[in-house]
Amino acid sequence: SRTNEGWFYEGGGLHRPVTVVTVPAVRIAEHGVYVTSEPKGKLGEDVTAAATTVRVSVELVRSNTDDHHYSVIADVIDPTSPTTVLHSASEQGAISNETLHLTMEVPSLKLWWSGKHTDKPALYMLRARLMHANTVLDEVSVTFGVRRAVFKADSGFWLNGVPLLIDRDQRDTLDLRSASVSLR
Repeated sequence: SRTNEGWFYEGGGLHRPVTVVTVPAVRIAEHGVYVTSEPKGKLGEDVTAAATTVRVSVELVRSNTDDHHYSVIADVIDPTSPTTVLHSASEQGAISNETLHLTMEVPSLKLWWSGKHTDKPALYMLRARLMHANTVLDEVSVTFGVRRAVFKADSGFWLNGVPLLIDRDQRDTLDLRSASVSLR
C-alpha cells in the first residue's frame, strides 16, 4: 500500500508470531494420548509401590488413503532416569482414523502419593510412538501417576488406601483433577 490509500497498514503483512507445523500423513492426534493407571492389591500408609495396570488410548489421524501397516509403541519411562524404559507394549495393523488401546501389567510402580507425603508426587512419563518400517513418524509424551481415589459414604475420601481430609489449605496444593474416582 502507498500512503493516503484507504486501507493500508505500514507493516504490509504478518504482524505477529506465526508457527507453521508440518505433520506426517498418519499421526497421533493432538491431545490424542490418554493414560489411566490402577494399582492392584491392598494399599495403605506403609505401601509405596504396587503392581499396576496401565491402560493407554492413542488416537490416530490419517489424511491419506494408503494401506500400510503401522505400529504404536507405548513405553513407561523411569522418572529418575529418562533413558530407562520400565515397561513397553505395542499394537500394530492397518490404521484408518481410529483409537488404539494398549494394556500393560507393570510389576511395580511407585505410588503417586503414599502415606502422609503429598508434596512430592511420584510421576512417570508415557511415551507413545507411531512407527512404520522401523521409522518413528510421530511421538507424544504424557505424564501420569499411579493412584486409587475412592469416596466412601461412611468415612469420606480415601487416597491409596489412606483416609485423607481435604481442607482449605490442601485444596490449593493437591491436584486430583485426573484421579480415577469410584463411589463405594
